This record gives sequence, structure tokens and C-alpha cells, in this order.
Amino acid sequence: MEFITGKHLSRRTFIRGMGATVALPFLDAMVPAGRTWRDVTADPNFTRPVCIEESMGAAG
Repeated sequence: MEFITGKHLSRRTFIRGMGATVALPFLDAMVPAGRTWRDVTADPNFTRPVCIEESMGAAG
């Protein structure tokens, strides 16, 4: 698979990326059984992880 820029993307890389794209919606299944998302977020001890990556520096 080649893009307009001429860079080659292997089939394995493409399939791996599509697998991650398909799997992301299933993260809602990680909420404990019997609890709705509203109940989980209303918990005062509930924390959300925040990840920031700046591999090429911050945009100006």
C-alpha cells in the first residue's frame, strides 16, 4: 500500500492499526458489571488518566 507521498505501509502495520481502531469502542466493557458509566464517574475516588506525548516538541 502506497500513499500519495510514495511511502510504503506494510499490510501487517495496516492490519494492526485497524485492530486497534476496532478494539477502542470495546473499552466501555471495562466498566464493572452492574454499574453504569454515570455511577462510575460520580464516584469521588474515580480518577482519569491523562497522557500527553510531545515526541516532536510542542506546537507553537
